[in-house]
Amino acid sequence: MKTLLTAIFLPLICLTVNSCSGQENHKHIGLNVYYTLIDSIENPTAKAYKISVEHYNTDSNLIYQEVYASPAEYPQEKWGLLLSTTQLFYEDKRLVKEETQDRGAFQQTPTEKSVRTYSYNGERLQETAVNGNPHERYEYNREGRLTVLTLLYTGRKDFEHYSYTKGGQKDSVRQYLNNQLIAINTFRYDPSQRLIGRINFNQHGDTVFHEVLVRDADGNITERKWKGQGSRGGTNASNYFWYWEKYFYNDKGQKIKMEYYDLGRLAGRYEYRWE
Repeated sequence: MKTLLTAIFLPLICLTVNSCSGQENHKHIGLNVYYTLIDSIENPTAKAYKISVEHYNTDSNLIYQEVYASPAEYPQEKWGLLLSTTQLFYEDKRLVKEETQDRGAFQQTPTEKSVRTYSYNGERLQETAVNGNPHERYEYNREGRLTVLTLLYTGRKDFEHYSYTKGGQKDSVRQYLNNQLIAINTFRYDPSQRLIGRINFNQHGDTVFHEVLVRDADGNITERKWKGQGSRGGTNASNYFWYWEKYFYNDKGQKIKMEYYDLGRLAGRYEYRWE
């Protein structure tokens, strides 16, 4: 079931913000993301594959993205192949349209373009549509916080209900499929009201996902740990979490590297190269 939490991603790279967003900004920020797959014994000569190209405008909004097949998700013969390109358009700093050109099963020629549009009531997002068909509807409380997200594309009564803490932080998200509760997602915060964890339960109350975030003094996430349902790591407390991510930043606070661990073994490395 699609959720608002996972959010998620033109053969020619858009070279200026103006041509992507219609806004008269004169420069943009570029980011190339590379991934290196690490074998059981780390190979220092392993190739880093480009998996994403991202361009941002001066408001830090994503305006263009290319996505490539990552060694973390695809067989070796597909590594580095272009999967899709997305161009995003803004009006008054609000996202109004996304155009995605999917490459399908790694085709050399683009498949049909997918267009997602966003409709607002004032500053509040009201509905989205995909290729002209209603996709999602948003409802808010008096404070302007999202309370209900309805999925319009399923043909069923599928929706998410949001609740908040007294301080206005997201407290839980209840997911319903065909009007039946299927999951409850809960959130944890530190004294500074920064997100530090998430625990998801199924309709029976069983934990199906547990995530912990570690932050530095500036609020940057330096470590992320998570697990699914069960005890894949065994009963050893040190293996409670199946996966780890460690983040590294430059002096500007930009993420420059992420190391990915599987049950304590370094399995992959992401590099973030800013332009």
